[in-house]
Amino acid sequence: FVLYLESLENVVKCGRLLRNIKEWFFEKGGSSDQSFSYRFTGKESRLFCWHFMTVIAELLKCPDLDYKREVKLYALAFMALKLRNAVSLYSRVNINAADVLSLKENCRLFLNAAFLFTSGGSQTVWTIGYAIPYYTEKLFNDIRYGLGLNTTQGREAKHTKLKKFAENTIQSKRWEQVMKHNFISHVWLREKSKGKKKGKNEIAECEKYIPDYCLKNSTHCYCGLQKEITQSKRIVCSNVIMAQVESSCISGKMNPCLQTRNMSQPQRQTRKQMFRREGKGN
Repeated sequence: FVLYLESLENVVKCGRLLRNIKEWFFEKGGSSDQSFSYRFTGKESRLFCWHFMTVIAELLKCPDLDYKREVKLYALAFMALKLRNAVSLYSRVNINAADVLSLKENCRLFLNAAFLFTSGGSQTVWTIGYAIPYYTEKLFNDIRYGLGLNTTQGREAKHTKLKKFAENTIQSKRWEQVMKHNFISHVWLREKSKGKKKGKNEIAECEKYIPDYCLKNSTHCYCGLQKEITQSKRIVCSNVIMAQVESSCISGKMNPCLQTRNMSQPQRQTRKQMFRREGKGN
């Protein structure tokens, strides 16, 4: 637990999340009856997507880690990787047919991993596994845009700024002056800026869920961890348990190699009916 907190503070740098975890742990004793609940900000969600594998790699270093917990950590790493891929796709405004297919596959693998290796069954898991790919595909087929078109991210900050604009206006012409000020600040000044103009599909590095060094830098694995140039993957991604977890999620049933090491099957038999096997369902 200490390693996890140190990773959040020094690597991930999610200060707000760290404070909430400490308050939950010290006030409620980390009781299983009082589950931890937290709503990520836009900035912290991106930071966690960038550095989640570092946190898991630190936890895997625990000397007293038993096999079952080790498998659980690799499963969480796989789930986080697929969730990061899915978030990067469904948060886009401009999307293509290949992105839609990739989103459906990442959501399917995330759903299977959740039911095979965790308690699963939550509304959030169901939404990511079924609803998000369905509505993304529907929106793309209808108007050729992605689900990011419906995002409300940044609205609170925008409303706060509009409220500030309204403080120095005349009552009779308030909204006319607010909208004029808003247009000048966010459109006119940016168009007149001498700095580099971003292309239509160009996104700032700080706004991406998958950082550029995961895609373009030979010193980093796709998961975000550093690796040797001669390595194709980091040690976590190339681990045999990770490969067994991946094969389990692709097929929709537990890998026999994991079963022989006393990994328990999901308790409810009805969960098997919810697996989205490859080539079946949406």
